Amino acid sequence: MAPAKKLAVPANLTLLLLPARWPELNPVEAVWQFLRQNWLINRIYASYADIADHCCHAWQRLIESPSTPCPSDDAPGPMGSNQ
Repeated sequence: MAPAKKLAVPANLTLLLLPARWPELNPVEAVWQFLRQNWLINRIYASYADIADHCCHAWQRLIESPSTPCPSDDAPGPMGSNQ
C-alpha cells in the first residue's frame, strides 16, 4: 500500500476527531435505526429498486406521523434501544 498523503486542511476549518462507532454524535443514526426496527426489519428484497421503494415508503410513514416516538436519550442502551 502507498502511504497516505497529508490532508490539506484550509485555515478556516478545524478537524475534530470523533470516536469510532459513536452514533449518539450523529442524530440521523437514531432515525435510521428507528426505520429499520419498525418498517424495514426481517424482509427479503427482490432488487435494489425494491429496497429503495421500501425505504421511501418507511420514510413517508415517519413523516406522516411525527408524533411517533423515537429513541430517547434517557432510554437504556445505545440510541435508546435495549440491545
